[in-house]
Amino acid sequence: MTDRVAKSAVREDGSVALLAPSVGLVRGLAELGDVVVAGRAFAALETLGRVERLIAPPGVGGRVVSRLPGAAARLPAGFGTELLAVDPRAATESVAAGGVGGAASTASLVFRAPMSGRFYARPSPAKPPLVEVGQIIAIGEAVGLLEVMKTFNRVVYGGEGVPARARVLRIVPADGDDVARSAVLIELEAV
Repeated sequence: MTDRVAKSAVREDGSVALLAPSVGLVRGLAELGDVVVAGRAFAALETLGRVERLIAPPGVGGRVVSRLPGAAARLPAGFGTELLAVDPRAATESVAAGGVGGAASTASLVFRAPMSGRFYARPSPAKPPLVEVGQIIAIGEAVGLLEVMKTFNRVVYGGEGVPARARVLRIVPADGDDVARSAVLIELEAV
């Protein structure tokens, strides 16, 4: 997956709009309240089957104050469509208060998707989720499934930079959402 810098424009209220650099389907767009950091991905853009990470331009970052409406896994966007707007002052306040800025996440510890695909939290529709908010997980535990070309791949907690045990604070994608490689799947805290 390649990176592409989004366009930006300063709005009348002082916030900065991040705009689609081309036509496509937007995936994994940062949510309201998330912190977007300059030089980091805040979404992915799919155009004719090719997926690119959308990167915030240099000097542009802040807390998301508005975003493209809709809850679909892929939101249509035209050239120059306002994807989201960030308030640069809110990000400064968050960092000063001890917050951590990250692409589409304010958590300091996250578990990311090892590949692109459709995320499922349950092994089958009738079964309970593999992990739930508040649950403590350990390295080697399954936390979800990623479907790629009708093949279901078990996503196992582990990897570089994650603690041996952690508490689940938030499961970011909904069941059936498409996620890009390296998109945040779970926000955690070490235990």
